[in-house]
This record gives sequence, C-alpha cells and structure tokens, in this order.
Amino acid sequence: MLRILLFIVILAGPQFLQQLGIQNPPAIYQWSQDNKITACLLVFFICNQLESQFMSTGAFEVTLNDQVIWSKLDSGRLPNLQEILSHIENKQQFTTIQDSSEYDFPDDDDLS
Repeated sequence: MLRILLFIVILAGPQFLQQLGIQNPPAIYQWSQDNKITACLLVFFICNQLESQFMSTGAFEVTLNDQVIWSKLDSGRLPNLQEILSHIENKQQFTTIQDSSEYDFPDDDDLS
C-alpha cells in the first residue's frame, strides 16, 4: 500500500502536491521529479526490503472478526491461499452453528 502511494506521488507530479495544499515540497521530492525512474526503483527496492524484514520477524497473522485464524508464530510457516480460505470457511460454519444454537426452537408439541 505504501509503495503504491509513493508511486502515485512520484508519478503524479507537483500538481498533485499543490492540490493537497503543499506549496513548497521538500528537496527529495524535487529530486524524485527530476529522476522518476530512479526514484520509483528506489521505492520498489526499499519497500521490498521493509516487507521482507517484517516477514522475517514472524509478524504475520490473519484475523477474522478479531479472532486469529492463522499465525506464523504458531505454525512456523506462511499459509497458502487454500489454507486461509479453508480456515475462513470453517470459522464461518462454526459461527453459523453457534448462532443457531442460541435460539430456542419450539418442540413439535408446542406447534400443535
């Protein structure tokens, strides 16, 4: 997300910053305008480095409704897409069963 935002700011030009109310952009922004290709490559590589650093710390969790459904710290590895979808489906089925058990359904004798 940060990478895309920085690409937009670099490629959009100084008019973009002026629309945001920034009249005097910093010197690094002027450099990025003079060297757009180099600036975009730097953003790409720096963001990749940051992402790999965050992933190497084990800080990766998938949550659904504030409940952890996958933790790299617990499993010791990253999940694939099928595993994440399976966990989400199981969590939704469990929630549906749990929600339906909260209701007091009438007995057959009560219906007559």
